[in-house]
Formats: sequence, structure tokens, C-alpha cells
Amino acid sequence: MNLSTEDTIVAIATPPGQGGVGIVRLSGPQAWPLAQRLFRRRATGSLRPQRLYYGDICDPATNEVWDDGLLAVMRAPNSYTGDDVAEINAHGAPIILGRIVGAALALGARAAEPGEMTLRAFLHGKLDLAQAEGVADLISANSAAAARQAHNQLAGHLSARVRKARDGTLRALAQIDASIDFPEEEVPTPDHASLAADIRAVEDEVADLLASAARGRITREGVRCVIAGRPNVGKSSLLNALLRSERAIVTPIAGTTRDTVEESALIGGVAFHLIDTAGITATDDPIEALGIARSRAAIAAADLALLVLDRSMPLTPSDQQIAQELHDVGFGQERPLVVVTNKSDLPKEWEQTAVHHLLTTAGISAPSSPNGHDALPTSLHDTCEISTVTGEALHTLEAMMLEATVGSAGPDSAALVARARHRDALRSAGEALAAAQSTLRDRLPVDLVAEDLRDALHALGLITGETITEDLLSSIFSEFCIGK
Repeated sequence: MNLSTEDTIVAIATPPGQGGVGIVRLSGPQAWPLAQRLFRRRATGSLRPQRLYYGDICDPATNEVWDDGLLAVMRAPNSYTGDDVAEINAHGAPIILGRIVGAALALGARAAEPGEMTLRAFLHGKLDLAQAEGVADLISANSAAAARQAHNQLAGHLSARVRKARDGTLRALAQIDASIDFPEEEVPTPDHASLAADIRAVEDEVADLLASAARGRITREGVRCVIAGRPNVGKSSLLNALLRSERAIVTPIAGTTRDTVEESALIGGVAFHLIDTAGITATDDPIEALGIARSRAAIAAADLALLVLDRSMPLTPSDQQIAQELHDVGFGQERPLVVVTNKSDLPKEWEQTAVHHLLTTAGISAPSSPNGHDALPTSLHDTCEISTVTGEALHTLEAMMLEATVGSAGPDSAALVARARHRDALRSAGEALAAAQSTLRDRLPVDLVAEDLRDALHALGLITGETITEDLLSSIFSEFCIGK
């Protein structure tokens, strides 16, 4: 990763392939002079910053006109990168854009590395690290919710919360350091109770951010939702209904689905990665057994499980076995489970109380409700009776899926922790703060508390960039596309 901002870099800033418009971005001290060698303005006069000019894009060696287009110029520090920037807007023909980049390289520019434009924005103080990652997440967002979350991060909402925690930690540390560094001025040793309260406030802030991590990850990456059940209960029909298209083959023959089928759908602005599984049952067919093994692997990796039962047929030991397997990997407990009773358009063979018995037998039980009856677990967002044939209650099921994963408030919290890197840093900060509290309770010297607080500062700084290493920067910015 090149951390210098002294040279001028060039890259195509628009996606690869043909398009109506393509942009070549130059950033660095020679951006304007190089752009004027490549672009011949139709108007006279000197370039003025924050202006857009019309003209011809030319070969600087022969003056051959390659295209006509626009030139945008920005003077440092008032640009995305914080450098002088020039952007040549041509028609989006790969051959034209390639010629422009090639000519810029021949004139002395250097090809930008992935993410180097945004890295320069960070190095010039235009963005912190969390905001820079918000740029990458916004570019790769696969849903409206993910785009909204990424924009909030780019706007600095997460950074503001982390800075609040850092500021609280610094205030506590300053009290200790003042008493250690200036003993001749008789600065009093901080009151342990007051110091513990200050640290507790930071712990609460960190814990609140950590509590959003699961929802933030799901909003950013999407929900891995597995559709489980025995053969021929309507799992593939449910997949097709949620997709609003005939993606999976549906027949009356049990075992039609031999492998997992994965497709994505947007539900309430959140991406759901739906996984239709082979029906789980006892089999001597080696191919079917392989499909069932893949089904179990998909279940183990999922965020949400839909247990599909056939309302028109008696419940079977296979239904009980699948409910037990879901329980054994945490569904209906720490991971949400929604029971889908399908085929409501046909005469029913059992009442909803049978579902309760099925779940409690599998170990998915709940404390008694106020009226004395057993209630469904809070992570089991009730049971939804649907028909994949008529579409009855499909919207109700989708609402339950959203409630089970991102909550009734939806994924709109301004500051969600979406990346594992941020979660891990917050956990480290929380552990250091807890260690500081333990040191205080044990009445150990306050300079030991100071060390714990410095560890917390280090961890929080990893999120926003106050604590950086070249390896960390390389890891973050290598995720970007070239030109951003």
C-alpha cells in the first residue's frame, strides 16, 4: 500500500464495460497540468476550480481527437481525495477510457491502487477509517437497507458514537495521569467511585454499540434464511412464492429437490438469501443423502430458519426430527425460528396446538404466560399459516421474517456496527474497560487502571483510525475497487 500523496495517480472511476459515460480521475499535484495535456477546452481562459468545462479529448502526442466530453476540476483541499483533482468525462467506451489512462501514464502519472483515492481522503483528514469503510459498503450495498446503513456510516454516525466513548475514556485517563505526572502540584488521586462511574458510562456506550452488531451485520450482508422441512411439504413452492418467480422445480413427487437452491429476495428493503433445502428424511439413496447433508450444513450456517409443515397431512416423526435438529443448532433459542404451516387452502389435519407440542417435545419451550399457558419463545416469532398456491398470508410471513431478524424498528438505526473488525475492536475495548473496573474494585494502584484505559483507547482507535498500521490500511483499502 502506497502511503505517499506526492505523486499523481490515475484510474477509471466508473464500472468496467460499456456505458453512456465513463470517467477517468486524476488526483495529485500534477492532476491539472496533465488534464490540460489530454483535454482541449472549447472556451478560452484559465482553469477555475469547482468548474465543469466542455471540449475535446486528445492524444497529447499527435493532437488526434479521440472524443468530446467534459472536464471537472477541483482544487485541494476541496475535493474527494483532498488533492488537486481532474475528472475527464468521456463516452463510456472502454477503448477511449483506456487511451486516456495510457496517455496519462505516459505523461508521468501512476496507476492508482485499489482504494487509493479514498486512502488519500483518509490521509488528508477528509474521512476517518469507519467513514472510508462506509464508502466501500455503499458501493457494494445489495439492498436499500444496506445502502442506508452504509450512508449513515459514511456520514459519521458510527464515528461519532466511537468518539464519544474515546472522549469518556480520555477524561478518565486524564484524571489518573494528572495525579501521577504532577505530584509536586498535589493533584489529588481520583476518587475511585467517581472514576468507576465515568468508566461505567463508557462501558454502557460500548455495550450499546455491540448490541447492534448482529442487526448491523444482517443489514449489511443480508439474512441467510434456510427453508427446512420434510419432503413434499412445499419448501420449493415457498421459495418460488417469496421470489415471485418459478425458480425451483415443483412436483408432487417427494424428493424432487436433491440439492440446496439459493436465491435472493428483497423484503422490506433487506436482502434475504433464501436457501431451499432437500427434504430431510431417512434414505438409502446416496445422492439424496448427499443433498440432505448439504441441507444440514445450510441450516447450521443460517441466520433464520423457516420450518415448513404440511397442514393438510398428519405430522410425522420426520417433522419432529427436523424440529429437534433445528433446536440442536440453536434455532428457537439464540437464533430465530418461524414455523410456516403450509397448504391452508386444503382441509386441515391438525390444530395449531399440535405445533406447540412438536416444539416443546424438541426442547423449544418457553416460560409460562400470564394466563398460565405456555407461551411461544420470544425468538420464535409465532406460527404463520399460509398457502403458497393462493398467496394467503405471504405478506404476514414476510413481516415475521423481518421482525425475527432486524426487529420491529427495522434496520434504520443511525449507528449500527456492521463489520466484524468494528465488533472485535469494541469487544477488546469492553474487556479493557472491565479490567479497569476490576482493578478499581481491588483497590490496586491507579496507574494500573491507566494501562487498562490505554488498551481501551487503542481498541477504539482501530475503528476510526487514531490507531493505525500499514497492514491495517492495506487490509481495509484493498477491498475497494480501482478508481475509488
